[in-house]
Amino acid sequence: KSQTRPNRGFYIILVSLKKPNNMVQKYLFSHSELASSREIIFRATPLGKLRSVLPLEDLTNQLPAKSCAQGAKPWFDRRGLIALMFLKSYYSELSDASLIEQMNGNWHMQLFCGIQLADHEQIKDLSIVSRIRTYLGKYLDLSVFQQGLISHWKEDMKQTHVNMQDATVYESYIKYPTDVKLLWDCCEFLHDFYENLRQSTHQKKEKHSFKPQGIKQRSFNLLRKKSHKKSRRRRSQLLKLLARLNNLIKPLLEKFGHLLRLCEKRSARYQTILTIMSQQRYLHDNPGKKVADRIVSLCKPYVRAIVRGKENKAVEFGLKVNMMQVDSINIIEHYSYNAYNECNRIEPAIALHKKLFGDVHQVAADRIYATNANRTYLKKENIAHNFIPKGKGDTPQKKQLRNALNRGRSTILEGSFGNEKNHYGLRKVKARNQANEMIWIFFAVMTANA
Repeated sequence: KSQTRPNRGFYIILVSLKKPNNMVQKYLFSHSELASSREIIFRATPLGKLRSVLPLEDLTNQLPAKSCAQGAKPWFDRRGLIALMFLKSYYSELSDASLIEQMNGNWHMQLFCGIQLADHEQIKDLSIVSRIRTYLGKYLDLSVFQQGLISHWKEDMKQTHVNMQDATVYESYIKYPTDVKLLWDCCEFLHDFYENLRQSTHQKKEKHSFKPQGIKQRSFNLLRKKSHKKSRRRRSQLLKLLARLNNLIKPLLEKFGHLLRLCEKRSARYQTILTIMSQQRYLHDNPGKKVADRIVSLCKPYVRAIVRGKENKAVEFGLKVNMMQVDSINIIEHYSYNAYNECNRIEPAIALHKKLFGDVHQVAADRIYATNANRTYLKKENIAHNFIPKGKGDTPQKKQLRNALNRGRSTILEGSFGNEKNHYGLRKVKARNQANEMIWIFFAVMTANA
């Protein structure tokens, strides 16, 4: 590097040795170290920095050697499939189709996924993101995938002796469920199902009251105040309509079921409607009672109502996650669509922490975790915590440590939930099935970590 002209940079020296019939050139740098100008610019961008902390080569072990998630032309290799999911979470405001449209004209996004489109090339398959998400949901073990990422980041993490925990719900993208809405959705599906069966088998149309009930349903939806008496009467009418439509469908399936080729999705939805009918009939006949595994959405029957008791939102509908945070990195410790008590997750979370990082010296958690069993366990393991002490023995040092743990949990951990929901597409998860929804949530959390 020249001292008089420091901005000139490094010079590449070519040494030529002329020999008979050939030319040999030796370079100061190897060809693999000579990156293109686009790659050099890309490394300095936010996307390039994000790409540099993702060990994509080590994360593809679970995928088959030959990918079957491609279209006619395999645009992405195995690393590109995973990189595309991180890119989708990073640009959460873009839809799947918009993401591909942006990628066609943005070489930063192309380099992130490991592709370079020529001037005449363009990805025209706008559904490829959804199909790749389904493909990854089929093959990826998310716990193993998460451990691979944490192992790669562990060298840069410092305060690995502090464990913070809290629970949150990542809501599914569904309309707010009510019994009347759910029953009417079932009626619409059974009516279309009956008409398709009748036309396929060339049977005579039987009488039912779907059209009159549709008029009543529209009038009910326009009511500003829906009293309990009107709602109960509406539920009773819809249950009768459901029973009538089901009685028309049953003999057709018994008589022509072996001749009809019903798709798996339609058969599964019909079975879901039968379950909803039995549950709603029980709730209608037994006011005030509860039903186990109550279905609240016809399109997503795996979603359950989770009572959170918040001021602005008493009930949430989605995946409940017990999140463990170590040095500002969120780790999904446990998840379920059914409601569970997160205070029972202290001991499994400590075991996972020891497996990933080693010893735990301090634990910060919400007040719901401060049970006698958890206090006894933490005292046995000699782990400091932020729970309010019982009885005497509190010292200024313990109080200072407790305040620091509370401050970190309430700002860093709970703040990360808002960051993921506002900027990484987790306010309402728009995936259409359970496996895709898990992929969506997992990649959003890991992208925020990265």
